[in-house]
Amino acid sequence: MVRAADSLYRVLYGGILSRLPEGIAVPLGQWGLRLLPLDLLPFFRNRDPRLATGLGGVRLANPLILSSMYYDTTILRRAMGLGFGA
Repeated sequence: MVRAADSLYRVLYGGILSRLPEGIAVPLGQWGLRLLPLDLLPFFRNRDPRLATGLGGVRLANPLILSSMYYDTTILRRAMGLGFGA
């Protein structure tokens, strides 16, 4: 499953988003995170306890955190469901 998720990421990011201007790629990616419930599919979950870390007394599932521009709670919730720390 990891290989399939990696392939999907490479197609979406490497094949599409990275080739678009930033002003188009960012809103398109945010639209996808808002509308597509990828975080609900077990296929995309990676709950590796070795990645857990703490930051300011808060336990994060993953040390990889998102930019502060992700103030949209739907995007943040979806990203955390996909394994991002915050």
